[in-house]
Amino acid sequence: MDSGSSSASSHELRSRALRSMSIDSHPVPAPLPRAADPGSDIFNVSLSKSRQVRQWVVQGLSKEESKRLRSNYTPAFEENFELLCPKLEETMDRFWKQKKTFQSNHFQLLDAFRPLLHTWNQLPSDSTLLDGVETSLKLLGNAFASVFKLRRSNAMRHVNPNLLPLLKDDRSFSSREYERLFGEKFLNAMVKYADDFVKVKKIGRSGEPFFKPTSGGNWNSGSRPSLFHSRSSAGGHGSGKKGGFHGFPDSRNAGAFGQSTSKQIPSSRYVSRSTVNSFNVIGGRLALFCHAWSMFSTDPWVLSTITHGYVVDFVSPPIQPSLPTGCVMSDEMRSVCQAEKESLLAKGVIRKVSSVISGDFVSNTFAIPKTTGGWRPIINLKQLNSFIRYQHFKMGVWTA
Repeated sequence: MDSGSSSASSHELRSRALRSMSIDSHPVPAPLPRAADPGSDIFNVSLSKSRQVRQWVVQGLSKEESKRLRSNYTPAFEENFELLCPKLEETMDRFWKQKKTFQSNHFQLLDAFRPLLHTWNQLPSDSTLLDGVETSLKLLGNAFASVFKLRRSNAMRHVNPNLLPLLKDDRSFSSREYERLFGEKFLNAMVKYADDFVKVKKIGRSGEPFFKPTSGGNWNSGSRPSLFHSRSSAGGHGSGKKGGFHGFPDSRNAGAFGQSTSKQIPSSRYVSRSTVNSFNVIGGRLALFCHAWSMFSTDPWVLSTITHGYVVDFVSPPIQPSLPTGCVMSDEMRSVCQAEKESLLAKGVIRKVSSVISGDFVSNTFAIPKTTGGWRPIINLKQLNSFIRYQHFKMGVWTA
């Protein structure tokens, strides 16, 4: 080794030593311990137990050990109550993709309850340890309630941030509805808030009292407005709303948020029964049976969609730089797609256009084989869905 390389190595070693001395001479100050209350009992924890606690709070437990400890204690309550992690309501579930955020924290706090409840239940009433165990349960319950409120707030930020002030009123929640994150009591308060909001908005927009349907009207008295969209869809046939439309709105002239930009032709306040009976288009006819749906579902979103229609919630105006290429299909697949198109045209769900104009969004079609045989026609809406707010969908069927 020559003298030049030896000098460079010595210089590097000295630099490292200086950096090490600089770090050691200015240690990071440790956080100050929390001051104890004057009336609190100070107790000592042995060295071995201190190391165990340090390992538990820093490293946690393995999944196998957590599962084993969890299964050791299963409390049975005399009152109608269970230790459960509350579930998010289906009404809000569809609007929130990351619905499991903080749910695991709720489960972990729930696991800590069981052994403490076991100890609390076994201690005699005159035990000196009773006060400490009860204090642990109170603090753990408070932490559980804090995660409860955090999950509610997090869910509401994704569903509708305008309803966040409702979460501050503890009277909107019931301790008996422990299985649900919000509960029926809060949903009723939220529906009332939405009703009042829609009524005030109608009065401010039209300058006249909002329409109260009578028993002969087309709306049932129990219909509810959409909780998560302050606007209702452009009035399809049979909506029974003042300022509605005859027939269906022109989808080509629809704005970015599903609101028609074409000229609106006001219709009558009421829909005559003869008009409904003579109308042979199938599309949109569920609104005629909105009163019957309340017998099958209490979901406000479902009832609002059936009654008022569905508004596509675009996060931004859909833009399509170029038209999609057509799918390569066999003669059988092409005939299936053609038959489905003719069926939708006959039902009034879609309409035929002569040509593509600026602002239109084109999606191609294809067919996939069904497990039971035959083909299922599919409209490829993948590009369009990228402009629409995510809503979780879960297929449900009615059983006899």
